[in-house]
Amino acid sequence: MKNIYGDCQNILFEMAQENGYVCHLCVSQAAKKCGIDQFQEIDMHLCCQILEDCILSRLLKPGPCPLYPQVTVYFPVL
Repeated sequence: MKNIYGDCQNILFEMAQENGYVCHLCVSQAAKKCGIDQFQEIDMHLCCQILEDCILSRLLKPGPCPLYPQVTVYFPVL
């Protein structure tokens, strides 16, 4: 499970690099892409946990969405 979780973080980071930033929806898509849904439900709690771990690992940093400044999105740390 740890490897799948790490894969999810890598997919999310790649998505952030490609798109400029990611949101909670991107996290759920990354989780499905790596197969986490086969082991546990993908819910808001899991998405927040993945995002927090990416922030603590310095893969992503939170900030305002360029189009909707009241919304928090997550930018890749380069």
